[in-house]
Amino acid sequence: MNQNIEELKLLINRHDPTIITLQEVMTVPTLLSSLLNRYNWYTNIHPTIPHHSVAVGILKHIPSNRISISTNLPAVAVQISSPEQCSILCLYLSHSINPFTIISDRTSTFQQINNNLIVLGDFNAQHITWGCSTSYNRGNSIANVFETIGLEVISNQSATRISPINGKGSILDYCAVSSSMAQQFTVTVSNDTHGSDHFPLLIHSNLNLQRPLLRPRWKYEEPNWAAYQREIMFNLPLDENPPLSRFTACVEYAASRSIPRTTGKPGKRCEPWWNATVATAIKARRAALRKFRRASKNPGNFFTPIFAEEYRTANRLAKEAVRLAKKNNWDNFINEINPQLSSKEVWRRVGCLNGKNQQSSTIVLKTQDTIIAPAEVPEAFAIHFSDVSAKHNYPSNFQTHKLNAESVPISFPDATEHRYNSLFTITELHWALRKCKGRSAGPDNIGYPLLQNLPVEYK
Repeated sequence: MNQNIEELKLLINRHDPTIITLQEVMTVPTLLSSLLNRYNWYTNIHPTIPHHSVAVGILKHIPSNRISISTNLPAVAVQISSPEQCSILCLYLSHSINPFTIISDRTSTFQQINNNLIVLGDFNAQHITWGCSTSYNRGNSIANVFETIGLEVISNQSATRISPINGKGSILDYCAVSSSMAQQFTVTVSNDTHGSDHFPLLIHSNLNLQRPLLRPRWKYEEPNWAAYQREIMFNLPLDENPPLSRFTACVEYAASRSIPRTTGKPGKRCEPWWNATVATAIKARRAALRKFRRASKNPGNFFTPIFAEEYRTANRLAKEAVRLAKKNNWDNFINEINPQLSSKEVWRRVGCLNGKNQQSSTIVLKTQDTIIAPAEVPEAFAIHFSDVSAKHNYPSNFQTHKLNAESVPISFPDATEHRYNSLFTITELHWALRKCKGRSAGPDNIGYPLLQNLPVEYK
């Protein structure tokens, strides 16, 4: 997988998956965490056979934890709850694993997971149930296991692997889910191998997995302040003394008519090294793959070996284009750093180099054994701090002193002549608004720029 890590990043950036499962990982967990740091990674790395390793990545905002399973199979299990609870089991069954081992191991692998189960992996087994033309012993063994524990295979019966020699397709990768959830899943197969000999599976479900939504913000870079002020004056006559709620609603409405807003959807991450040369190379690889697959459908086709070599060449050139683009991008980055650049600009470029966009993070809180969903985090903090500061935590002598002190009435002498008790002037208001530099809106969706650009008579 080390050779295809950039292809994997491009695939993830394009589809923005919630859950990722990988087989034949052949890399260390720290590399996954550093390159794909939006995900919590759960891995099972084989100590002696690196390609007998699997990994599951779950978006960090989704509560998840590893399920401990006792098995000799290359497998990793993860439980998620957001808010529906289900379990992900990722498997890699190589050709060296005896099919009877799969049957004998099913109790320790599958039946330890009681939740709604989703099994994904490279099974290296063919069976007519998932669209193969014939069934073999391995396929029969796995089909029996699925039937015994109540799993249904979700497949669109398209080949998931292509032989780089003769172009023959086979269905070796698939998704099996608990029968109660089968209607909620659909599977499609990618039209590009992305540098591998397997086609990625794209699995869609109706499960209620909470994705983070950014709060829409005003685009103060593209305002129409004249239209904004006209809307204010038209909808809020000066001869009225409206309540605060109406004033707030009027300001927000005027802003919505004159200032564009963001959608609130997370933006896609970009690769700074992507350029026209890389795009052309990947497009050529896909075209070569299509020709190779079409030719391989006709046995004895004279052009099949020729198209196979063309595909291998296009695949090699695409990888080389990615490597050179990354090298050139890094060289340009280093050459542009100079003493005149501010530290803020340097770190902004470092973020761009990592493909980061400015997204607000979503907090997932874990208290003892309870995982709290993002929407419940503020309430959990409020309950905690309220309990910490409650009076029952104070010593009894302090509680008595507090009660006696609070029973004495407080008397304020007449101090209207003090300057801080006088009404503030319009000049002071303008001065205070000029000092406000932030643009973030509060709960009422009104930021400082909206107040700074009110008509003078409305301030």
